[in-house]
Amino acid sequence: MTHRDEHLEGEHAVERVALPTPPGAWDPVRNAVRGALRPIEHFLHVEASGGILLMGAASIALVWASSPWSDDYEHLLETPVVLRVGGVGIEADLRFVVNELLMTLFFFVVGLEIKREIVHGELSHPRRAALPIAAAIGGMTVPALIYVALNPHVPARSGWGVPMATDIAFAVGVLTLLGRRVPPALRVLLLTLAIADDVGAVIVIALFYSNGIALGGLLLVVLAVLLTLVLQKAGVRRAWLYVLPGILAWEGMHSAGVHPTLAGVMLGLMTPTSAWLGPHGAIHLTRHAVTRLSSVVGTGEAHPTQLLGPLRDLELARREAISPVERLAAKLHPWVAWGIMPLFALANAGVPLDPSSFDAEYAPVMLGVVAGLVIGKPLGVLAGAGLVVGLRIAPLPRGVTWAGVGVVGLCAGIGFTMAIFVGDLAFDGPALVATKLAILAASMIAGVLAMVVGSVVLRDARAVPGAARTESEAEASTVA
Repeated sequence: MTHRDEHLEGEHAVERVALPTPPGAWDPVRNAVRGALRPIEHFLHVEASGGILLMGAASIALVWASSPWSDDYEHLLETPVVLRVGGVGIEADLRFVVNELLMTLFFFVVGLEIKREIVHGELSHPRRAALPIAAAIGGMTVPALIYVALNPHVPARSGWGVPMATDIAFAVGVLTLLGRRVPPALRVLLLTLAIADDVGAVIVIALFYSNGIALGGLLLVVLAVLLTLVLQKAGVRRAWLYVLPGILAWEGMHSAGVHPTLAGVMLGLMTPTSAWLGPHGAIHLTRHAVTRLSSVVGTGEAHPTQLLGPLRDLELARREAISPVERLAAKLHPWVAWGIMPLFALANAGVPLDPSSFDAEYAPVMLGVVAGLVIGKPLGVLAGAGLVVGLRIAPLPRGVTWAGVGVVGLCAGIGFTMAIFVGDLAFDGPALVATKLAILAASMIAGVLAMVVGSVVLRDARAVPGAARTESEAEASTVA
């Protein structure tokens, strides 16, 4: 999950038109509510807020699961939830709803971001893509090799995919806390590396953590793909009309033995990246709609039905000025970053901190996860980046040093959300508890190391000669 667009509103802020009080509202109550919500709004505009919420949710889960009220924690997650329409539906517990249903939306946003980067972003240019892709491959391969070296036998070996993962919300949060020491090019490198890492994680989950393929379910997935393509060819642009293909894809993957959250990635990758109207077309349609609206209102007392046509055009211009990928990513990102991911942390980070959780039998698993994330990630990122730079396939972006790449590698060692997700697929019972404890410990160690090392080796980016000053300059600086 990237956070590339969170700051745009602040950079390009314009003065808002002062609006009158809505009908039926009372100013004292309205002002009191707005005053109470203002600190929350300010917090949510802080770029590290997603990581802070994740950390808070994980801390609550840890404390709760280790408290005398731990049974209440488990009972909450086992709360039955029934989703039914007529005779069709599912009955599951709250943990399933979070891990299998809500996380599908998380993976949908991951798919949107992958598609955007491949078509318009860093991954769209082979020379630009070479550095983050190589760094990501190194950052996935070395941790996996370290883990397998420490856990060569089944069943412990099945956790090799756990230390490959990166939690972009935490990683970006840590990098943001380093402030002006972080040049835009270093931030772009981390974001793009994380996208490539997400691609790798999706492939690993699909190929190695699925329970075989059942033909009946696969046919349902094919039907969902065909229905999506038919809707797109018919020019259907409203996102809610694609919910049915999404449900079919989810059920098909679930029935086929593939993890159903990958349906979200599939639909995200199928989302169009081209705007229907674009900025210029939206401006033209807006002017035309405003002219029609002014002529209707200018005639005197306009009937509400006369306003509907121009208002529909204004809504169309608003919706189609940007591509569906951009629009859906911007709309869903807050729900995912500040809702679904903290809920996932709350539902999955609750492991009891008592002696029974530290079973010596699973010490190699814990050591493999910690060593893979804390040591393997930065070594792999440096090795992958060093290879493509050494072979002159791609240069380092302007203003980025090898010390900065090392800090990015340490940030990438914050596995958390995706690592826990893979761990839940690889293990159950005491092995899963040990794995979660190792992920939490490794993520904390990697985050602290990134902060300490970054504070020492990075200097104010504004003082670095030739460094890119904006993310656009940073994206272009890898092409030389």
